[in-house]
Amino acid sequence: MGGDQGGQGVRAQELWDRMSTISRSTQGPSWLIDLEYELWEWVVEPRSPEERQEGQRLEALANEADGWWALDDAGEQEFVSLDEWCQRFKARRS
Repeated sequence: MGGDQGGQGVRAQELWDRMSTISRSTQGPSWLIDLEYELWEWVVEPRSPEERQEGQRLEALANEADGWWALDDAGEQEFVSLDEWCQRFKARRS
């Protein structure tokens, strides 16, 4: 992560914490399968006022961190740049 790496790192951790909290509230202690895609849907096409509000919060954190948390091919969480995330999301929607 370029620029203010300290601030971006803090925002990345805040984003992780928020995404994890949402996952725990819906799935329990584990990461909900495809959570990262579902939450990004809240950013780009929210279906309710609650999703819109949470999506705006997540988007702000993602922009400040310049990235998004996702699962890699091995099922491990990784922080990827927003550019890479948007490419993954677009490819999945195609």
